[in-house]
Amino acid sequence: MSTMNVDVLQAWSEGRMLSSGNLSTDGQKLYSYHILIGERLPDGRRAVYDFTASGLGGVNVTTSRHVNLAKRCADIIVSDPHEFASITGRTPEENIRRAFIWKDGKAYRPFVPPWVFFGK
Repeated sequence: MSTMNVDVLQAWSEGRMLSSGNLSTDGQKLYSYHILIGERLPDGRRAVYDFTASGLGGVNVTTSRHVNLAKRCADIIVSDPHEFASITGRTPEENIRRAFIWKDGKAYRPFVPPWVFFGK
């Protein structure tokens, strides 16, 4: 049986590690590809970072779909760049840039799970 995106979101809600194609969680952070789109805050709330065209800025169609699915189980939805920066310590643009390996001005996606690439 294959893992579905809703299974990954359920695992994130329960604090478990799971991956399904391009949506993955280490139980604390939620990633679309290697872009951080959500995380459990120190107070236990689940924050989803609104990387859609109407929020922090769309990355791609798949990431927007992942974000919209994650919003259903979020306690807080962050769509303001200043609020995002105050929570994560970086701008939305830095979050997106950080998700890739850069070489000669081109972006490459790492082939390891995001939590391995970035560390917990």
